[in-house]
Amino acid sequence: MKKEIDAYLHTLPKTERVILEELRKTIHSVAPFEECISYGMPAFKYNSKIVACFRMYKHHIGFYPYSGTTLKNFVPELKKFKTSVGAVQFPKEGKLPKILIRKIIRARMKEIDSKKLKSLK
Repeated sequence: MKKEIDAYLHTLPKTERVILEELRKTIHSVAPFEECISYGMPAFKYNSKIVACFRMYKHHIGFYPYSGTTLKNFVPELKKFKTSVGAVQFPKEGKLPKILIRKIIRARMKEIDSKKLKSLK
């Protein structure tokens, strides 16, 4: 599925592609996720569940951890970003908050593991 994400990224202008490649590398720095396309966006799977996906928009980068519950744990750290129940908007200008992104990804992985354990009981 790597080719699908590569194809998506190559539809973007170089400056935007570079930003999303950096986000992709940041996500993979947490774990070697399986890549796929979900709802037309580059997505990353852990234990067959989507951990996160992203999309470039005109004025921001949409980052979706596929869980409103996960984001609730980061309200103080997300104050400087526009958010909704299940999404964060990162500005296209400036540096990506890599540490925060990694924390959100790890929290989402724990949430997936927790749900999997509950389903086994």
